[in-house]
Amino acid sequence: MLAALLGAAGGAGLSRAWAQGEGDLLGGGVGARERTLGAAVAAAEPTAALGWNPALLAQAAGTAVHAYYGPLPEGASLDAVSVTWPFGPGVIGGGLTRLGVGDIATFDSQGIPTGSATFSDMELGVGYGLRLQWPFRGAPADSLTWAAIRSGLDVGLVLRYRRQSLAETSGAGIGLDLGVALEPRPGLAFGMRARNLLAPSLTLYETAERLPRSLVIGAAYARPLAGRVLLLTGEGTVGASETPYAFGGELPISGGLRARAGLAGSKVRVGGGFAAGFLSVDYGLETHDLGLAHLVSVTARLGEGATARRRNELAARELERAEIARTAAAEALAKSAVELRTRARGAPSRSDARSAWLGLLAQKPGDPEATAALVELDRQEAAARTDSLRTAAERHRAEIEREQRAAEAGESAGDLAGAALHWSLVIALFPEDPAARAGLTRVRDRLQVESDSLASTRQTLEDRETELTRHRAEVVRLTSLVRALEAQAVGDLSRARAIADSLLKAHPRDPAALAVRSQAGQPTALDDPKLRDEARRLYIEGTRRFNNGDYAGAVRFWEELMALDPTNPAVRMNLEEARARQGAAR
Repeated sequence: MLAALLGAAGGAGLSRAWAQGEGDLLGGGVGARERTLGAAVAAAEPTAALGWNPALLAQAAGTAVHAYYGPLPEGASLDAVSVTWPFGPGVIGGGLTRLGVGDIATFDSQGIPTGSATFSDMELGVGYGLRLQWPFRGAPADSLTWAAIRSGLDVGLVLRYRRQSLAETSGAGIGLDLGVALEPRPGLAFGMRARNLLAPSLTLYETAERLPRSLVIGAAYARPLAGRVLLLTGEGTVGASETPYAFGGELPISGGLRARAGLAGSKVRVGGGFAAGFLSVDYGLETHDLGLAHLVSVTARLGEGATARRRNELAARELERAEIARTAAAEALAKSAVELRTRARGAPSRSDARSAWLGLLAQKPGDPEATAALVELDRQEAAARTDSLRTAAERHRAEIEREQRAAEAGESAGDLAGAALHWSLVIALFPEDPAARAGLTRVRDRLQVESDSLASTRQTLEDRETELTRHRAEVVRLTSLVRALEAQAVGDLSRARAIADSLLKAHPRDPAALAVRSQAGQPTALDDPKLRDEARRLYIEGTRRFNNGDYAGAVRFWEELMALDPTNPAVRMNLEEARARQGAAR
C-alpha cells in the first residue's frame, strides 16, 4: 500500500524504486556490522539485536549504547539509536529507528505537479532477552541433556510501535517479534527470528495495510584460520522478503581491526570495524538499485559496575550448572560402582570378574575389596597357567614319542616318504633331537638313491616310447600305401587318390605317395577343353621364366596354374622349388 501511495505521489527515483519492491528497510535490522554481514540472525551484537534477533539481548554483558547512521541515495537516510542494560535475570533493550525521505514531488490525476510531500517511517521497540537455565530446578540430577549445552538457550521478545507518515497523513500500529538463539558447542551458533507474529496494521488515506509475517533461520560458525578466528554466517528467510538468503564473513586483521563482506540476495556489501577499549566503530558499503549507501555505527559499552555484575551473574549461572552436572556425575558414578561390585561378586568367569573389579577400581581407587579380589584372581590364574603348562608339556612329550615310533616303523616298512614326514614333525616339536635329525638325513639319502634310479629308468622308457612312436607311424604309412596300391590294382582310382592325398598331408614329399597319386590319375585343368589352352600357357610361361632365372615370375604363373589345378603334385613341386630358389636369391 505504501509503495502504491508513493508511486501515485510520483516524485524522485527513490520512491519509484520502493514502489517497484525495494522492500521494508526497517524490517531488516540496523547496524553497520550486521548489515554488512547480511546474515546476522545468529551473530548480531546485543546492542543491535532488536531488529535482528531479540534473543541475542541475553548475551549483553552490561549497559551499552549503539548509534547508527545510514545515508541513502536521493536525500533519504536510515538512522537508529538503541541501548541495552541488564535487568533481573535478563537484559532489556530499547531502540528507535527512523527512515526519512526528503521532498517528494506530487502530481494530480492529470499528471500536473501540485507541490511536494515528505515521507517518514519510524519504529520504537522495547525488548527483553533471557537465558534459560537447564536443567530446570526440580529436574532429576542426572538430567544432563541440556546441561551439556555450553551457553544455554536464549529467548527474546520485542514489542514494536510502528508509525508511517506521508504529507499530512499518518498511520500507526503495534507489532510483536520472537527470537531464539542457541549455542550447542563453542564456535557454533543458531538463531531464529519470527517477525510480525503480531503484525502492525497501518492506515494511510483510508487504506489499511498489515505488515507481512516472515521467519528467518540462520547460523554462525567461528573457525580458526592462520592464528585468527574467521566468522562465517548464513541465513534464509521464509515469507515476505526481498532477500530470501544472505551470507557473510568477518576476519580479524590486527589488533581491534576487522574486515567484513556479505551477500544479501544479489547485493554485495563490504566493510570493516575497529574496537578500542569501551568504544567500537563500524563502517559498511552496500549497493542499492539507485547507487551506493554508506553505513556507520558507533557502540559505547558503559557502566563497568553493571558489566561486572552481569559477568558475575553469568559466571554464577555457569557455576550452578557445573555444580548440577558434578552432583549428577557423582551420583551416576556411585550408582555405577554399586552395579560393578554386584556384577563382580556374581561374575560367571574370572575374566568377567576381573573386568568388573578393574572398572570399580577406576572409579574408586584403592577399594579394599576390589584390590583383594584382583590379588586372588591373579593367584588363581597363575595356578591355572601352571597346570596348563604342565599338561601341555606332557602332551608335547607324548606327541614326540608317537611321531618317533611312526618314523621308525615307516623306515622298516620301506615307506620312506612317510618316514621323512614323521622325522620332520619330531624336529618341529623338538629341534635339538639328534636321533630325529640323523633319521631324517638317513631317509633323505635313501630317497636320493631311489630318485636317481627312477630318473634313469624314466629316460630309458622315454627313448623307447619315441622309437615305438616312429615305428608306429611308419607302419601306418606302409599300411596306407598297400591299401592305395590294392585300390589302384582293382581299378578303384578315386579311393587310391584319396588314400594318397591323406598320406601327402602327413608326408608332403613322400615319393611313394606321390607316385601312387600320379599313377592313379585325377581330373585336372588339362582335361577340361575350356581351360586346357590357358593351363598349357601358364605352365609353359612359368617354365620359361624358371629356366631364365626369373623365379618371381615363375612363382606368379605357377600360382595361377595351381588355382586351376590345386591337387596337381607336379605343379606343387615346381612351385615349391621356385619359391625356395627365390628365397635363396634374396
